[in-house]
Amino acid sequence: MEKAVYLEINDEVISVVQKVKRSGSAEVVLVIPKSAKIFSNLTNLKLVREQSARLGKRISVATADEKGRMLARRAGISLTMLRAVGPDVSGVRKRVRMSNAAVDLKHDDKNKKKPEPQPVAEPAPSITSEHELSELIGPEMSDENITLPKPVHIPLSRYKNAFISAVIILVALSIVFLYVLPTASITVTPRVEALSRDLEILVDSQAATPDITTLTIPGEMVEEEFTSEQTYPVTGTKRVGEKASGFVTLYNFSNNSLILRSGTTRLEADGQTFYFLQDVGSLRPTLRSGSNFEVDPSSLTDPVPIVAADAGTDFNLPEGTRFEIHNEVFGHQPEILYAVNANPISGGTDEEVKVVSEEDIANARKGLVSEFQKQLSEKLALRPQESLVLADNAISVDVLEETFSHPIGAEAQELTIFEKARVKSLVYNEDYARDLIMERIVRLLPDNKELLPSNQSLSTEYISLDLDSGAGTLQVHFNSEIGFNLDKEVLSRGLSGKTENEVKEILLARPEVSGVSVNLSPFWVKKVPRFESKVNLKTAD
Repeated sequence: MEKAVYLEINDEVISVVQKVKRSGSAEVVLVIPKSAKIFSNLTNLKLVREQSARLGKRISVATADEKGRMLARRAGISLTMLRAVGPDVSGVRKRVRMSNAAVDLKHDDKNKKKPEPQPVAEPAPSITSEHELSELIGPEMSDENITLPKPVHIPLSRYKNAFISAVIILVALSIVFLYVLPTASITVTPRVEALSRDLEILVDSQAATPDITTLTIPGEMVEEEFTSEQTYPVTGTKRVGEKASGFVTLYNFSNNSLILRSGTTRLEADGQTFYFLQDVGSLRPTLRSGSNFEVDPSSLTDPVPIVAADAGTDFNLPEGTRFEIHNEVFGHQPEILYAVNANPISGGTDEEVKVVSEEDIANARKGLVSEFQKQLSEKLALRPQESLVLADNAISVDVLEETFSHPIGAEAQELTIFEKARVKSLVYNEDYARDLIMERIVRLLPDNKELLPSNQSLSTEYISLDLDSGAGTLQVHFNSEIGFNLDKEVLSRGLSGKTENEVKEILLARPEVSGVSVNLSPFWVKKVPRFESKVNLKTAD
């Protein structure tokens, strides 16, 4: 239960704390007169609040002093109205003597003097308002006794009492509806700007600590030996079907006999290549006869056998196909030297088998490099507190031993590779890189902006690396957001008495504000209350 402690006008911090300590209650109401010395500055009230808290006391203030009420609120002390805060006045262990002139009550039509007050030990009258409290507690109070006046009963007519009651109710309702209930909640969203920065940072294995002036962060050279055996599918193919073959008739419209050897001559038709099965010796010129200059069949040589360069049905060609001849000596003169098949070129069949290709060997080696990098990353992961980063392009693999299950060209479905290698890399702590670039950005930001911790991303890549010297240049790309710092005190100026639209117009005119939400309650409230305590201005996350 709350207990009242009545203060003297000249009480200082020490005496107030002592009275609170002696109060014997965990909840204490400090009844303070107007112009009390304790209200001389804010520090006094803060000291009283802190010392009371250390004593395990929760204090509140009851006073009619407007300045004192304001200071109490700023000091974090709640205000209260004195309502039956103790069992009696004797619990406060103080009495106030008041003279006949202390209370002057007015009647409807004449003044009545209050009778001589009698000392009252108990019980104490209930004081129901701060106004009555300020009349009873003033600079002329004594710290010895409390003398309270006997209540004066003023006879009023029935109608007058009803009228006065109605007026009091109306005034009370007006105060409640106009000053107590109205509240305003204003949420301001600060403007956010996207930020993107690129920076080159030196990673040096000789550096001990990050250095923002030289943009250097410590690195670490790691070197490990690993062995791995991996199996990969074979992708190379080879046709093993039958080759197409047939006969062609040669036409030589040159003036000389030609010798076409099978090793230096090829025939091409429809994008396919064919070869002679035998040398063609002494290919005499082809003659024309008659008025139409038709080919003289007697000047033609016997058909020559040819075979496709590879197996497959693509080499099967219909009769009458023209073949262009390429000879290393005669060259390529398709209008003078060519061949035509009188019968189809046939016999080509499709059948493919998997064979190990050079590409399969290269891919297997590349796969083992990735496997070694994975093994090194797993080993570095055993040191999670260091946040070490192993860049893809910052690793070298020195192969010490290598074997393959099949050579190039061998028929196989899978290729197994075994390697033993020495792996070296320059690793670094990603937090160092992030902190360095963030510190550099923050240094360049104006006072009214801040770097937001959310939506940050960091990507790094070595643009130069020397593993022998243990140093490399890292290209860092950093994305984040910058927000404006909002001063609530500045933003709240000039908002009292404004409508919702006026508040939005005022706040959105500021470059640091991107959004405003206004909530006035109860529903009949159309303007922001004039009391600061009724206005809650906050910033959106």
